[in-house]
Amino acid sequence: MPANDLNSSPSPPKVDAQIPPQVLVLDGGFGSQLEALGYAVDKSEVWSGGALIEEPELVRKCHQSFINAGADIIETNTYHLCIKKLRECRGYSVEQAESLVKVFSFKFIF
Repeated sequence: MPANDLNSSPSPPKVDAQIPPQVLVLDGGFGSQLEALGYAVDKSEVWSGGALIEEPELVRKCHQSFINAGADIIETNTYHLCIKKLRECRGYSVEQAESLVKVFSFKFIF
C-alpha cells in the first residue's frame, strides 16, 4: 500500500517525543480569572463554561492573560459543557448541544 494512501493511518507519535525536557506551565484557575474580569461564575448553571456562550471575548481575554503570564498550556474551558448539562440547564436539543460542544472544543484552539 502506498504511503500516501488515504486508507492508511500513520502511527501516532510517541508521547515522550512531544514533551520537552523542561517543566511546562499550565494556565491558572479559569473561574477565578473570569470572576476577576467581572463574569459571575456562580450565576451560571454551567459555571465558567457559560462564558463561552455568553461572553466569548472575555474567555479570549482570560486565555491571553494566562499566555501573558507565561503559561505554556491553555485549557479549553469546556468543563461542565457536556451535552447532558446543555440540554438540562439551557434547554438545547441534542443536535444543538452536540454542535456547541464541537465548536467550543476547537474554536479557541485554532
